Amino acid sequence: MTKATNIKFVALFTLVWVVNTLTAQVSFFDKGLDAFERGKYENAIEFYTLFLEDHESINAHFNRGLTYYKLKKFDQSIHDFSVVINKDRNDYEAYYNRGLSYIEVGLFDKASEDFNLALELNPDFDKAFLGIGTVLSMQGKYDEALDFFNKSIEINEYNDVAYYRKSLVLIEQKEYKDALAILNKAIEIDSTNSMYYEARADINYKLEKPELSIEDYSKAIDLSPENSTLYFNRGISYYDMKKYSNAKNDFQYVVYKNEYDEDAYWYLALADIQTRDYEMAIAYYDKVLSLNPNYEYKWAINRRQLVIKKWMSENLVYSILLVGLFVLCIFFLFKLLQKRKRNKEIKTT
Repeated sequence: MTKATNIKFVALFTLVWVVNTLTAQVSFFDKGLDAFERGKYENAIEFYTLFLEDHESINAHFNRGLTYYKLKKFDQSIHDFSVVINKDRNDYEAYYNRGLSYIEVGLFDKASEDFNLALELNPDFDKAFLGIGTVLSMQGKYDEALDFFNKSIEINEYNDVAYYRKSLVLIEQKEYKDALAILNKAIEIDSTNSMYYEARADINYKLEKPELSIEDYSKAIDLSPENSTLYFNRGISYYDMKKYSNAKNDFQYVVYKNEYDEDAYWYLALADIQTRDYEMAIAYYDKVLSLNPNYEYKWAINRRQLVIKKWMSENLVYSILLVGLFVLCIFFLFKLLQKRKRNKEIKTT
């Protein structure tokens, strides 16, 4: 092999190595994006981290921060957004997202500071107004929070999250009809968010419209089928409508997901009492007390009465005979008292 051939071979090898290296770096970033979009957040973290090992990138830190937030790893999320901010002090979206993470760890002052910094950089950033309103609402400053939510909506009339947050404040203020109207607007903008249907269902339940609450809980369950809270709340609505079989189905799903949910067992006991399944009612009652001997509402069920009712339902013939005997005894006692009264009146005269 000639010297010129050797040089060409080395050059070609180097070119292939460089191309492969760059391709690998780009693919890790792209794989991170793809994993994030598919909800594979752990995989996304791995890909972004691999990319950052060989290639410093603000975008990779930003995206990894978003991914950590989705995984509820807020300290790591704060770190990544801080890296972005340190490299680019004008990235108002990084301030906003770090502010959201600060909210989750209870650092409300730092969150407000970040949202205000985002507004300094972009005075028309509707999400920053939303962030400040969220902090104020969590601090119980509802009127101030509403002002910021309204400002966010004024800038962006399609900000469904702002409508939703505003509705939650109105619910706290017991302005249920206004909250319903606001939630309807949020659902018009985004009909795929289960939280919006859940909130509307909660309002309808408070307005004593359990049939409407069931409709919305069912829609929310279709969107978030693993959320046991939705089943529990729908079960209560079914119970109030005396649809006990439907209620039991929902509460049984809750205890399937969480075998320590004492409230779900309690409602199962109540529903079984209504359907006269006293054996199961006793079993669920005992389960509640095994989980919490001081359960707040245990006074509402009399276990001895359940045992008696269970025995009577299982021994119907004997129960009828006992009731008949009891009535007969009362009858004879009444007759005896009448006879004594007549005898006493005769002696008196």
